[in-house]
Amino acid sequence: MSKLKQIAMMATLVASTGPAWGQAPPAKGGYEAKYKRQSDVKVTVNLSDRVKPVQPKQQGTSEFKPELNADQVLAIEGLVGKIQAEQEQILIQLIQQTPDDAVEEKSDYYFRLGELYAKQQRYWRLQSAQAQIAMDKARTPQQKQQAAQAAKQAQDKAKGYLLKAVKTYQALTSNDAFRNYPKMDMALFYYGYTLTGGHYMKEARDVYDKLLKNYPSSKYVPEAHLAFADYYFENNDLDNAEARYKQVLKFPKSTAYWYAMYKMGWIHLNKQRFQEALETFYQVAQATKTDKKDEVLNRASKKDFVRAYAEIGKADKAYDAFKRVDASYAFDMESILADLYLEQGKSDKAIYTYRDLMKRAPTNKNVCLWQYNVAHAMLSMPGATNGDKVAEIENLNHLWGALKGKKVLPAAETQECHDNAAAMSGELARAYHSESAKTKNPETLAYAEKLYKVYLETFPDAEDYAQTQYFYAELLWSRAENEKNARLATELWETAAVAFTNVVQTGKVDAKLMKESAYAAVLGWKNALNVDPRAQAAQDEKEEKETYTKKQEPQPIPERQQKMIAAFDIYIKYIKDPKDDELVQMKFLKARMYRSYKHFDEAIPLFMDIIEHHPEHETAEFSANLLLDTFNQMQDYDKMIALVDKLQAMPKFLDGKDDLKQTLNTLKAQSLRKHVEQIEQVAKETKDNAKYVECGLAYQDLYNRNPEDPKNDEVLYNAGVCFR
Repeated sequence: MSKLKQIAMMATLVASTGPAWGQAPPAKGGYEAKYKRQSDVKVTVNLSDRVKPVQPKQQGTSEFKPELNADQVLAIEGLVGKIQAEQEQILIQLIQQTPDDAVEEKSDYYFRLGELYAKQQRYWRLQSAQAQIAMDKARTPQQKQQAAQAAKQAQDKAKGYLLKAVKTYQALTSNDAFRNYPKMDMALFYYGYTLTGGHYMKEARDVYDKLLKNYPSSKYVPEAHLAFADYYFENNDLDNAEARYKQVLKFPKSTAYWYAMYKMGWIHLNKQRFQEALETFYQVAQATKTDKKDEVLNRASKKDFVRAYAEIGKADKAYDAFKRVDASYAFDMESILADLYLEQGKSDKAIYTYRDLMKRAPTNKNVCLWQYNVAHAMLSMPGATNGDKVAEIENLNHLWGALKGKKVLPAAETQECHDNAAAMSGELARAYHSESAKTKNPETLAYAEKLYKVYLETFPDAEDYAQTQYFYAELLWSRAENEKNARLATELWETAAVAFTNVVQTGKVDAKLMKESAYAAVLGWKNALNVDPRAQAAQDEKEEKETYTKKQEPQPIPERQQKMIAAFDIYIKYIKDPKDDELVQMKFLKARMYRSYKHFDEAIPLFMDIIEHHPEHETAEFSANLLLDTFNQMQDYDKMIALVDKLQAMPKFLDGKDDLKQTLNTLKAQSLRKHVEQIEQVAKETKDNAKYVECGLAYQDLYNRNPEDPKNDEVLYNAGVCFR
């Protein structure tokens, strides 16, 4: 056997060909990677009102309250119109200067002053109500404070004018001298109306009773009955309210007539006489559709027709029914119906109606809100599966994804669509994830995965994107761990590895999670590749017996192994701590992966980096052995011996590494033997005595380096031959 082959065999026998995944280390160079981690993530879950299932309102006689009131529909001529505050002092002076026996003049001055105060009280009462609405809608503390101040100011002024009006009307109506005043019925009505506006209901009833008793033919009789009816209605005394509204309906020419009819619809509604309510609201809507002054009442009656329809109508027949009421308003009525169904917890009907709206008007500004409501209703619909719920949330996110950036929606609707879609997918993904962590239900994990995925795709700029990205990766890890099917498990491990890689590359998690994610990415690919330790052990044994009679050529690296290398690179790139144990391990494993496929140019610098910069690490000795064998496979014996010399010049590195020391000594001896044999060959060819002497001395030095070598008899014999 040639001396070169002897050196090659020696290098092969003493240098391990590398570690197997999870394999116990061979006696001379194997390495076991410590691939273990526990996925015990605690998902933070904060559910906003946007994602909580709709809680249906409890029905009952107190549930239904109309938005419309008498102030909005009754044209009380003396209490509307322009206010001329400067008249107050003039009228006060006229009352003071007019003698009591000038009854007609003085009573009229009282009436006009009371009317002025009543008008002022009504104006400021309505201003107070507007300020309260503004306060409810205020978005900032400053706006809320301004609205509250305006409301307080209006309330104070309304109260002040109420007291003045009461004092003035009382002076007029309680004075027997003025009993024949021609406008006394009007004065009593304004007096009672003003008291009602100030919520002095007992006093108001007394005044109205006086009006009805003393002036039964007055045109204000129906309004007086209406005031009683509204009072009883507000106090949920529906029987007395109904009786009073019927009294109003005896005056078909009264301005209060259709309002009283409208309130009768509400009586029917609260008494659950839904068919009568439906018919009554329809009647009011038809009777008020042509007169401009009835516009508010007309719109209210159409809306409340929808409310009655929601109780007894069929969702799939609704649009046609609304067209019979008002074809131009039918779509709006269907939208109101959908919202009512949602409020009442009629999820199936709400979903049908919202979907119908989207079909009829796919470009409507509310289309995203409707899809959100479909998803919201699905959360509480009996019989709906998690799959149904997740599918609708995905639809909402896809809709937002299609709309964002196109400016097809107004700003407010755009923001609302964004917030609803983000809450539905992001918050519920965490909720499902948290639940599955407790129940270990793989189906729930799969639904959480879908929601995480659509959230991350749709909201890359979300504040919690990085944290959600990490939770998503952890969820995929859990799915992979619990998957029994080998093929599916492999796919899930790959997906988890990619997800953890994305966490690292996004770079927005803290240092601890960054390291955890980088490490998990490597482990994910390790599990996906699933190298069989027994097969690797057999491969190692085969390589140990290989004599490398020809130079080893690079082999193609399979795609999945390339991804494994990419995972190593992620860890190496982003984890910069030189003291990090896993960082050195990743470099070693990357080098070994390259070496396995004979990509020696890539492997050598990595092994050398570990030897030079991490000599204390547990992979350093393995790196040295593998690098020696790498040069052997390359048949680059000069570099192999140069490495031997380099390592032997590093006593701290060799401290405690007896096997490696022996390997280096053996290789060095083999190298010297080769060198001596070359000198001997030159001496034989040249017959030069000096070369023979050099040859003999070289053999003698070789003997002195290792006197215990069992082949020293041959060495001494060769030395004698050269000297002879």
